[in-house]
Amino acid sequence: MKRDRILNGEELIANVDQRLEGAGQQQVAKVVQALPEETVSMAWRSALNEKVLLASKARQRAKVINWVWRPTAGLALASALAIVFVMRTGAPVMSAPSGLTSNSVEAKLVAFHRDSSLAYDVSGPGLTNTDAVEGKADLKLGEPNWTEDDLSSL
Repeated sequence: MKRDRILNGEELIANVDQRLEGAGQQQVAKVVQALPEETVSMAWRSALNEKVLLASKARQRAKVINWVWRPTAGLALASALAIVFVMRTGAPVMSAPSGLTSNSVEAKLVAFHRDSSLAYDVSGPGLTNTDAVEGKADLKLGEPNWTEDDLSSL
């Protein structure tokens, strides 16, 4: 458990110095000193700077494009999904079951259901077109249209 002991600053520096003075480190130092020293030409530096400048301009252009087009694409996708979910493709086509005549009770029930569902689709929840027409026909000028239920609720 060598790692359990915490080294203070002086011990740590002495330990690093011992490792740097080792045989392996001395050998690496000799190899590095034996390398020929090359000075970088100014033309090479200039060419490198031009390449870096072009790369940075391309990156700036990409940032601007991403900054503008990503939100635009997201908004377009959200709008398309909203249109798909909100817009109805049309009223479902209901065909009368085979074997029903136009005067039968079943045919009249199916026709009433179609008419009422169409009226509900047009007017929404609440007052339907048939209720509005019936209410106007029953109402006489100057007379309230109260029933026993209306009076008992008071």
